[in-house]
Amino acid sequence: MIRNGFAKLKTSAKDKIKWRSHEPKRIEAFSDGAFAFAISLIIFSLDVPKNSHELLKSMKGTLPFLGCFVLVFRIWYEQYRFFRRYGMNDIVTIFLNGFLIFLVLVYVYPLKFLWSTVFLIEGYMISEADVVPVMFLFLGGASGLAALFTGMYFNAYLKRDELKLLPHEIFETKTYLFGYLSATLTGTVTAILFGIVKHDYMVYCVGMLYAGIIGTFIFAKVRKKMFRKKFANLPMIEPHLGAE
Repeated sequence: MIRNGFAKLKTSAKDKIKWRSHEPKRIEAFSDGAFAFAISLIIFSLDVPKNSHELLKSMKGTLPFLGCFVLVFRIWYEQYRFFRRYGMNDIVTIFLNGFLIFLVLVYVYPLKFLWSTVFLIEGYMISEADVVPVMFLFLGGASGLAALFTGMYFNAYLKRDELKLLPHEIFETKTYLFGYLSATLTGTVTAILFGIVKHDYMVYCVGMLYAGIIGTFIFAKVRKKMFRKKFANLPMIEPHLGAE
C-alpha cells in the first residue's frame, strides 16, 4: 500500500508533530479505494484514439488530467498526514473523513471541466451567464474541503489530553486548524459575494480571493517564526520514527 511506503520511508524530512500511527486503518483503506476510484473516473472518461489525429488530440487532455491529479493527490496527502500524526479513529473523524471522500468524488468531473477550460481544450467553455454559479460551485467545494480539515484538526485539538500532545504539538495543531479555518472563511465569503454582486464588480471578488490566499500564506509564515522563537531549542521528530 502507498501509505505503508510513505510511513516507512527513510527520509530526512522532519515533522513538528509526532507520528502516532504508521499502519493504515480500515477508514484509510476505504479512503485509498475512493481516491483511486476518483483518479480512475478522470482517466476512463477519455476515449481510446483510433488514429494518429485522435491520438494527438487526446494528448491535449494530459494537462487537465495532471491538474486534477495534483489536486486530488494533495488532498490525499493532507489526509494521510493527519492520520499519521494523530492516528484517530473516533466517530467524529470517521464522519468528517466520509464527507471528505464524498466531496472528492463529487468534484472529479467538475475539476476536469475546470482544468480543460483553463487549458482551452476544444469543446470546454463557460458561458457568460453561468460564470457566477460555476464560481460559486468551485468556491463552495474548496470551502467545504477546508472546513472538513478544520473540523478534523479541531477534533484533534479537543482530544489533545487523550492524545498526549506536547506543548509544541498543540501549537502546531492550532496552526493547521487556523490555517484551514482561514481558507474556509475566505472561500465562503468570496462565494457569497459572487452570488450577490453584479458582473461589473466580480473583479473585486477575485481580488478578495487572492487577498485571502496571500493572507493565509502570511499567517503561515508568521506562525512559523513564532514556533521557532517559542520552541527554538526543541529537537524535531523524524516522521518515520515518530510512530509508536
